[in-house]
Amino acid sequence: MNSATSLPRVMVLILAFGAGAGVTYLMTKPPEVSVEKPKAEKPPQDRVAKVEKAGSLSSSGKAVDPRSPGVAARDLLNNGVPNRHRFEREGWDLAGMGAEAAMSRMEQLNGYTDLQNRTAFIRGMFEQLALSQKPADSLALLKRIPGVLDREAAMGALLRSWRHSPEVLTVSSELGIAGALGLHLLKSRSKDVSPQEVAAFAREFIKGSIRGSLLAEVAATLVKTDPAAAFALGNELTGQQQMAFMHRFADGWAAEDPEAAMKWAATVPDLVTRAELQASIIESQAERDAVGAARHAQQLPADTPGRVEILQAVAREWAAKDTRAAMQWAATLTDEAERNATQTGIRASAPVGIGAALGTEQGLPVVSGLMDGSAAQRAGTLQKGDRILAVSDGAGQWVDAKDTNLADVVGLIRGEAGTAVSLRIQPADGGAARVITITRQQIMHTPGQKLIQ
Repeated sequence: MNSATSLPRVMVLILAFGAGAGVTYLMTKPPEVSVEKPKAEKPPQDRVAKVEKAGSLSSSGKAVDPRSPGVAARDLLNNGVPNRHRFEREGWDLAGMGAEAAMSRMEQLNGYTDLQNRTAFIRGMFEQLALSQKPADSLALLKRIPGVLDREAAMGALLRSWRHSPEVLTVSSELGIAGALGLHLLKSRSKDVSPQEVAAFAREFIKGSIRGSLLAEVAATLVKTDPAAAFALGNELTGQQQMAFMHRFADGWAAEDPEAAMKWAATVPDLVTRAELQASIIESQAERDAVGAARHAQQLPADTPGRVEILQAVAREWAAKDTRAAMQWAATLTDEAERNATQTGIRASAPVGIGAALGTEQGLPVVSGLMDGSAAQRAGTLQKGDRILAVSDGAGQWVDAKDTNLADVVGLIRGEAGTAVSLRIQPADGGAARVITITRQQIMHTPGQKLIQ
């Protein structure tokens, strides 16, 4: 219902190696194999001894993950082991000794022609750094990686480690690795990374609509504590990106303080933009507070573009939770067009029917539950698990329900209040097929209402 865009919640990580080729990175620990000694400056012998004794260490000397034997891996035989595994282990080990040692070695590999081996080194390095240092420090190191593919490999390693997931991560083509990492930082690591730091990350590493979407998510989070700073994030955006940002910003603010959000929206000079933002705020509020949303909708000036549609949306949300209250509110509207619109919205959520929830099994509609207090529940002739074989139409002709679109079957069952509908059903208990007739009535949703199972 909201027109705002947001980042996808399922993330897929595909690391591309080479032009036009994609290699899926299975997120598993680096294999225990021998590694080549780095040509970078040799770490102090006392640190090497600590690594051999305790495994991979952070720059403070603290063991960070027992899975890595650190420099002790150099004593293992490497017959038949691919180079990329050794490079990955080397990156892991050097990062355990300290970020600068690993960065020095990575800079040596910048001119290395074997892309897969260089990328493997970066993966191992940043998986270790994700465990051994603060997130902000790892993000700062990304700026020192010149190549786009190398930087994405580092981001992918950070994302995998911070998610604590051994699975293959998948990032949609709309989101990208940088967008997925930014969203994860915002949603899952709020104690480690501030919204302002995520915004800085977006400006540094993300372009186009993905950056606008991530900044909108940052604004929706930041608006809780600093609305002015949150809104300012959209100043650098233009066109559709800015409009999408404003909608997401309005939704986020509506969730926290709809009164303040409405006051802010009223100050937007452009009439159409103002109306769109007010609609976003009111519809978002209706999901939590239908009474407050209805009040705000009625307070809109009569010439507000889309005012009738806003009232209809409020009625639809309200009727899904408390149909009787929504109907009583709609009846108080003095404008006929608005009253008719709200009644249409109510019927979209609470139609006239028999109050049975339907699913599909083997091409036939099957009753999955009955609404408490509904016509079907009171009649007592329809039970959970009953299959609907056919429905009588308005002319008394039977319509076979087998392999018929479920929406079409529902349309036949619905109708005018007080009229009857006949169904040919196959009882769930396996008895003989029979015909039942139920009088339709207005569906009435009530707070806390449940299906009778």
